[in-house]
Parts: sequence; C-alpha cells; structure tokens
Amino acid sequence: MTPIKKVCAWCQSHLGFVDGNGRLDFPVSHGLCPACKEKILAEMAAAE
Repeated sequence: MTPIKKVCAWCQSHLGFVDGNGRLDFPVSHGLCPACKEKILAEMAAAE
C-alpha cells in the first residue's frame, strides 16, 4: 500500500489516508469533511 494523505478540500482538515495503488506523484487526495459537507448542502438548499 502506498498511503496518500486525504484532506478536506474546503477547510484542509486531515481525513486520514487512502491507498495510492503504488502512485507516488499524488501525495494528497481531497474530499469533504462532514462539517463542510453539511455547510455546503445547507448553502445549496438556501440558494434554491
């Protein structure tokens, strides 16, 4: 396993590690933490 650090794309909080399948050219992957996900969904709902 080649660990890649996963961080929130909005707030940069650490979300753990994912398997990089041997790739070394991408040291960081992005996702959404639960807090940012809820905030974004609430903002989208308010915009409708």
